[in-house]
Amino acid sequence: MVRSLGELKTKHLECLIEDGVGWIWMNRPPVNAIDLSMLEELTQAVQAARFDPAVNAVLIGSRIKGYFSAGLDIRELQQTSSERSDLLDHLFKDVLIRCMRTARKVFVSLINGHCLGGGLELALATDIRLGVHGQWQIGSPEVRLGGMPGGGGIQMLSRLIGPSRTLKVALFGETFGMDRSVEWGLVDAAFQPDESERELRAFMKKLADGPRHATGAIKLALWEGQEISPAHGFVLERELYRAIMMGEDLPEGVAAFREKRPPQFKGT
Repeated sequence: MVRSLGELKTKHLECLIEDGVGWIWMNRPPVNAIDLSMLEELTQAVQAARFDPAVNAVLIGSRIKGYFSAGLDIRELQQTSSERSDLLDHLFKDVLIRCMRTARKVFVSLINGHCLGGGLELALATDIRLGVHGQWQIGSPEVRLGGMPGGGGIQMLSRLIGPSRTLKVALFGETFGMDRSVEWGLVDAAFQPDESERELRAFMKKLADGPRHATGAIKLALWEGQEISPAHGFVLERELYRAIMMGEDLPEGVAAFREKRPPQFKGT
């Protein structure tokens, strides 16, 4: 069964729920450039997916052939209002990124086209990045315009590919292909174009059918644990594990294992 995600009225997004997966498809021709209106829609969609009990996992992708997102709409760079610039920064970092990173659900991005600047930062904000092989480029070219990554890209990218590679990419505005993205660990897995839809749906179904409370706890232990000492990370993991012990999914998983049947997780 397919239904709309929340009661959103979006111009630049297609938002659906199907079999426990929230599908957020960007559709702002010609290149999915991110302006304030699109960013507002993205924050609304991500928040709706995060708090909808029918959604167990979330996918952010693109309906524009050849583009995931070309990044920030260049017209936004011509705005002289500091308030508008501050609002863009707040929505992207404090709302959109934090909403995905702190959710007890896994967010996945599908890079199925050019993924540049703010588009790359959007993909970096998700927990897992999948790709489709093609003749497109990924990177941070902002310095070519006299700017810099402004949506948390340096912080997030350096944690994935290391500070030296990040510095070189940002300093020279370098872009690179899907093979190098996989090699560096920026993209977790890449599909061939003729297999991408089947592989993507299988991946998202496996993720959505899993024990949502456990997968959410694993995610929080990872992201929150990176910001604290190992000792405090152990405390965090202990509290997350205790909550799982009090839920219904762990006993169901153990029973299913002993009875040699597929588990029926409820996400409680």
